Amino acid sequence: MFKKVKYLKNSGMLVIIFLFGAVSYGNIGVFADTITLKSGEKLEGNITEKTDKYVKIDISGVPITYFLDEVESIKQKSNEEKALSAYKVGMGFINDGRYKDAEDSFSGAISLDKNNAVYPLGLEIIKDLQKGAIDESACKELLKGCLYVVAKRFEDALPFFEKIAKKYPDYPKVYLIMGSSYFLLGKNDESVAYLEKVIAIDPLDPGAYSVLGVVYSSQGLMNEAKKSFGKAIELFRQKGDEVNIKRIEDYMRNAKLQK
Repeated sequence: MFKKVKYLKNSGMLVIIFLFGAVSYGNIGVFADTITLKSGEKLEGNITEKTDKYVKIDISGVPITYFLDEVESIKQKSNEEKALSAYKVGMGFINDGRYKDAEDSFSGAISLDKNNAVYPLGLEIIKDLQKGAIDESACKELLKGCLYVVAKRFEDALPFFEKIAKKYPDYPKVYLIMGSSYFLLGKNDESVAYLEKVIAIDPLDPGAYSVLGVVYSSQGLMNEAKKSFGKAIELFRQKGDEVNIKRIEDYMRNAKLQK
């Protein structure tokens, strides 16, 4: 039986980050803010500036300024809400077979909410669809499951991933997501089993070793954690991914895993 250790309280966030690492993409316009003028006209765009005298809104790349005495009401959403809207718009594009537009929407979600690793995950799934690794129905199921992950409803997300695992038993990404989800549910034996499946299919996947290191360290299995993190660092170094190497090293330092 594993032993719990209390000082690794940020393990869950690190697991989510390790799923796909740090990603940077360009922004796109996600129409989420609304300005209603006193004339009755409604304008949708992204509010870029607001003062006690005027508001500036970007509409299809064109910035327009309105004085507040012209404005009846302003409805402005948070970046997190805009990101989720962009994700859902991207899912709609997939239904229409517009994969490039779906990529752009998911890239917009990433730029709006950089702390949510589910959006890079969605983008990777779309790319796998275009590579032929999965079909469109599987892509849709995975993206639906990821919506439950965004809501931290991991139990509800798992059936979507389990369905795809049966259909594509050699698709390593689904096992990585499942292993991470089981860890976040506190089911460590299941988590380790699925992460080991990833490694069996793709022994060069640094994300699997990274998450496995988090699982082991959170249970006090420090030697196993050091070994997993060491392999992850080696593989990330081969990819030139210094960002994730630093994340692992910082985590190891906080967990007292450094030599």
